[in-house]
Amino acid sequence: MAKKDILTDEKKISARKKAKQKKLRETILIIVIVTILVLIDAALVVAVLKYNEEHDHDHEEQATEFEYPEYSEDDKLATEGIYYDITKTGIGLDVDMDKVAKEIDAYDYDDFVATNRESDFVTIRVEGYGDIIVALRSDIAPKTVANFKKLVASDFYKDTVFHRVRKDFMIQGGGVTKSGSDKKTDAIYGEFTENGHVNNLLHERGIISMARTTDRDSATSQFFIMHADSADLNKLYASFGYVLAGMDVVDAIAKVEVTKNATTGEQSSPKTQIVIKDVFFVEPKKDTGIGVAEQPTTKAENYKIKVVDADGKAVAGVTFKMTDEKTGKCPVYSLTNAQGEAGFAIEPSDYLLQIVQATGYKFDAKGYKLPEGTTELTITVEKLPETEE
Repeated sequence: MAKKDILTDEKKISARKKAKQKKLRETILIIVIVTILVLIDAALVVAVLKYNEEHDHDHEEQATEFEYPEYSEDDKLATEGIYYDITKTGIGLDVDMDKVAKEIDAYDYDDFVATNRESDFVTIRVEGYGDIIVALRSDIAPKTVANFKKLVASDFYKDTVFHRVRKDFMIQGGGVTKSGSDKKTDAIYGEFTENGHVNNLLHERGIISMARTTDRDSATSQFFIMHADSADLNKLYASFGYVLAGMDVVDAIAKVEVTKNATTGEQSSPKTQIVIKDVFFVEPKKDTGIGVAEQPTTKAENYKIKVVDADGKAVAGVTFKMTDEKTGKCPVYSLTNAQGEAGFAIEPSDYLLQIVQATGYKFDAKGYKLPEGTTELTITVEKLPETEE
């Protein structure tokens, strides 16, 4: 072989060797890069898992450490506050808002006891926040309160949420589940002034009221608690009670971070779910001044009121109050049931029964006398003619 050919072959061999070495270096570099990326990914996964574990642990610790108020279930204490003196905050139509304002957030959890029976007081327990104790004013909005009590007794409100929060306005809940679906229940008559039912419980801080659509009789279960005064709502929504303890809980909820509601566009949807853990009945202790100190006397008589139309048919849902003409006090503010009747036990006296609301019927606004010694009274009301649309 010629010397020239030998040199050419050596050059070819050297070039192939260099190409193999270059390819090997490139392969090693790729392997190193891939290894580094895998290690980075693994480190990120470990960091995320560790963060989540710590976050979950913190959440669990918070849930475990949070102590809800305890209410004594002592039998003696549980009977002391059931006779609620509604006159302390103004009766029915003549609501004294100055007295109401003095009662709002004026009490502590220790002023109440748990009860298994229906009462005029409920605790709204909010998961991770605490308790809100509300006084229900059946003298102002009897149908609304009756509906609310029915829902409480049936555990309707358990695991619903405060789905709408507007700081310096109100917090709204009671009709949406944790999964975001609406809970359905029957609509009720709207007990507010612009709907024919006098309601002078103004929408001031601490007042609880019923939410509704543009339909005046569309309220079902959703309620809202005022975070601040709003005169624009007065006479347009059925206010039916107020907060006796727990406005700090309302304040805390009102301050949560919110996002835009996808449906309404309103900046009011809490970023973190606010769950109503439970709503249950409580009663005030005797020494709070909320309950009447003395038990009913043995002289109490069973009174029975019945309301019928001209044909003798029962008229349900008639709201009335009875005033003792001797003292001027109103011991009873009630409404007739499906049979057009209402029964209660009060001390005998000269009473004047006044109908406050009877939708679709004409009645004597001056009232109907119950002379002393009379315990039953049947009232006939006249059906109003239907108006043509």
